[in-house]
Amino acid sequence: MIGLFIGDMAGSFREFSKNKRPDLPLLPDPAAHPFLQTKIGLTDDSILACATALCCAAAREEGREPGPADFAAFYHRIGNAFPCTIGGYGGMFRVWLQDNERRPYGSFGNGSAMRVGPVVHFASTIEQCLSLAAASSAATHDHPEGIKGARMTAGMAWLYAHGETDPETVLRERWGISYGRSAGYDHFDAICQETLPLALYCLDGATGFADAVKRAVTVENGDSDTLGAIVGTIAEARFGVPVDLRDQMAALIQPELRDLANDALSALP
Repeated sequence: MIGLFIGDMAGSFREFSKNKRPDLPLLPDPAAHPFLQTKIGLTDDSILACATALCCAAAREEGREPGPADFAAFYHRIGNAFPCTIGGYGGMFRVWLQDNERRPYGSFGNGSAMRVGPVVHFASTIEQCLSLAAASSAATHDHPEGIKGARMTAGMAWLYAHGETDPETVLRERWGISYGRSAGYDHFDAICQETLPLALYCLDGATGFADAVKRAVTVENGDSDTLGAIVGTIAEARFGVPVDLRDQMAALIQPELRDLANDALSALP
């Protein structure tokens, strides 16, 4: 989950910029770059990932696996309690936050994949991981493509974390989950069918965690924070996260989100 936070944060100040600043470090120091002081931090990607972690932990305490309704309750409560100070929730999700019935809305946006990472820590088998990923997506993003994006992200991460060197082949051959590749688009990517091929392209040939995430957050026209969160989730499982990046990330979390982030990290098994 640390990798998700770092990827989200590294993309937070790059998301709506035409210049993705490949010249800057992954997590620049705002003291050295004053323009970043209100632009770098955790976004909706990390807030909702915290909700994913806390939902899984609550269900685990009750000795059961959470379903879509459980995830919906946590996304609704935490989404309303923590309005984004950087970036913002997607338009359809903002409308959903006002719906007390918490009905899914058929989305295949990349939000299902950006927030799914914590389920990896709560799954003892790949089957359970994919089940949790599907349930977390179906809370809001119940379109098959939304669920597929979440399952691909979580499945890749779980398999890497458990020693698999070719998770794509496993997911394709056993569950029929696969994507092609894309180096980029002439528009902002906002759906799983576009963001996942970009994420896999960024992971191809990456030499380590920082290299993979830097590739992701500097893709031209890219949804930088969400692409960073997805690649960060998978790259953490594949490469691990350097200690210096962990420390830099922790220092840059906004004060109003610090307790939420710490609670979510503490909830991981």
